[in-house]
Amino acid sequence: VLNFVLPISILNVKVHKDIRQIILDNTKVKKIGLEGKCFKGVLTDVITLELLKVESKDYSFTVTNIFENKFKCPIKYTKENNNKVFVLLDSIDQELFRKIYSKGKTSLFDARFALGIVTGDNEGQLKTKYENGLKPILTGKEICKYFHKEPHYFIEYNRTKFQQICSDNFFTENVKFLYKFISKKLVFSIDTKQNLALNSANILILPKDFKLNNESFLAIINSNVMNYFFIKKVNQVKILKDDLRSLPLPILPVELQEIIAATFSKEEFCEKYIESEIYKYYELNEIEIARVEEVCNGRIK
Repeated sequence: VLNFVLPISILNVKVHKDIRQIILDNTKVKKIGLEGKCFKGVLTDVITLELLKVESKDYSFTVTNIFENKFKCPIKYTKENNNKVFVLLDSIDQELFRKIYSKGKTSLFDARFALGIVTGDNEGQLKTKYENGLKPILTGKEICKYFHKEPHYFIEYNRTKFQQICSDNFFTENVKFLYKFISKKLVFSIDTKQNLALNSANILILPKDFKLNNESFLAIINSNVMNYFFIKKVNQVKILKDDLRSLPLPILPVELQEIIAATFSKEEFCEKYIESEIYKYYELNEIEIARVEEVCNGRIK
């Protein structure tokens, strides 16, 4: 039996993936205890980790916390995770995951991704006032759910001056999606004005044969349900393309897609209405909706 007292970052920070892989390959996790901030002068939360020195492919481990709550969690969600992040799910979470996976009929595997412009000198190249020859450029601060704000900065589009830049055709697409790169939540907006993007606002272009219309894709990717899933499964502060590609996206019925598209065209855009329609689509009950919103609002992890 192996017992450790460790910072909670061992469970989810990307740099510790190799340690988690060794644990999964060589031991059976018996128990994870979420101990909170239990040491004076130590700011991070602490966990206890109990391992058995045996190999085991499919099993459940016990999770406890400072409130003396206890639940069993399947190891399969951790093993399936790109970065082997420990996914801690109680019975409510497990049922939510089951419902989300059961509706997952498509993915972003064939989507095109690009990093926004890396200038190497934002202070020198980004201008706050328009001058002749400059182009507007969006940053992560202007990216909001569904729609982006007006650009705050302008830049001379000279590819030779940039440290890193994607192909021109990512910027010239008639429809592209921009998302915050540094974020705990999925925040996607649509861009139809061929704006440039800084590397804090990355680019996604859907395949031409994608089974969701643009409005429905935005509704799903920004939804509380998909954000709940992302937070519980990925638990990172960077939105990486491999994690986006692994999201189990639904193919909404045509009728629902038409309803969502019509909502976007109304003078008063109603996000609450879209959320309620997505809850209905996933057939979530009141307890499950409460859990989704608690996780999305940061009230529980």
